[in-house]
Amino acid sequence: MGKFLDKLFGRTDNSTKNEIRDVQKDNKKLPEIIVAPGSHICEEDWDGENKVYHISFLVNDSFRPAKSHAAEVTALSTYSPGSEYGSEEDDIYICIMIDAGEYDVIDDFKEKGTVEGASYFQKLTGQFLFKARIKYYDSLMYFYALNMCDGFWDYSILAVSYPMEYDGTEDEQKLIKILDQAAESYKEEPIDE
Repeated sequence: MGKFLDKLFGRTDNSTKNEIRDVQKDNKKLPEIIVAPGSHICEEDWDGENKVYHISFLVNDSFRPAKSHAAEVTALSTYSPGSEYGSEEDDIYICIMIDAGEYDVIDDFKEKGTVEGASYFQKLTGQFLFKARIKYYDSLMYFYALNMCDGFWDYSILAVSYPMEYDGTEDEQKLIKILDQAAESYKEEPIDE
């Protein structure tokens, strides 16, 4: 198994001793975020108003596909380095949320052009309206708000969610960069039926 992880993550013999190093903040142990050298395509088909859209984006190979039983979550990948599949129970994940609990921040933006309570906010142009970082239940969420399926799903986000204990850490910056790369590769294309 160690050689497989070495190949997957491009590590040398010196780095195999600590496959996943635990960091401690506020008495909670968290895994160090490993950024794999490669990525894979995460894709799903989604219904719009009168069309079906093929949605795709690149996800770092440290995140693995997982099934979600929540209707508003699609394209779920969880942080699972070295695993073939992720798990819905993992607390570090990337996904698209459709009509989820982000109404307040998206409504703030539509009404005021900003997002109240966001610890980070940047207005964008094009398919993404803005990107922001907010408290999301007992976690943090960094996300891109988008008008998915040509605006039919106008309360949608491409997001990474992670425990609050990562706040201000190098590992948080790794997660943000992984989501930024996913957003850069995001595509949606109508499918002829």
